[in-house]
Amino acid sequence: MNKKGQVLVIFLLLLPLLFLALTFVYDMGNLYYQKAKLKSSLKDSAIYLLNSKTIDDETKTKAINLVKKNVATDSVQITNINNQVQLEGKMTVKTNLLKNQIIKVKITGIKDGKIKIREE
Repeated sequence: MNKKGQVLVIFLLLLPLLFLALTFVYDMGNLYYQKAKLKSSLKDSAIYLLNSKTIDDETKTKAINLVKKNVATDSVQITNINNQVQLEGKMTVKTNLLKNQIIKVKITGIKDGKIKIREE
C-alpha cells in the first residue's frame, strides 16, 4: 500500500471542511468587528450630543453623519428626553456562509454632571 497516496486522499477529502470552517470563523469575526465599530460610533455620537448646548435637528443631523462617516449603517435613530439621549443603529452585514446578518445596537447616554454611556 502507498501511504503517501492515502494521506493525500484524506487531505483532499478534509480540505473542503477546513475551508468551510475558516470561512465561518472569518464571517463570525467580521460580524463581531462590525458590531464593535457600530457601537463605538454610536457612543461617540452620544457623547457629542450630550456635550452640545442644545440638541436640535442640526445637532442630530451632525451626530447621524458622524455615525454614517465611520460605519455603513442602514438607519440611525436619536431620541432625546431631558438629560438622556438614546441612539439606535442598524446595519446589514454581508457574509459568505450565513444569510446577510442584521446588527442592531442601542446606546443610552445620561448627563448628570458626568456623562454615562450604557449599552442595551
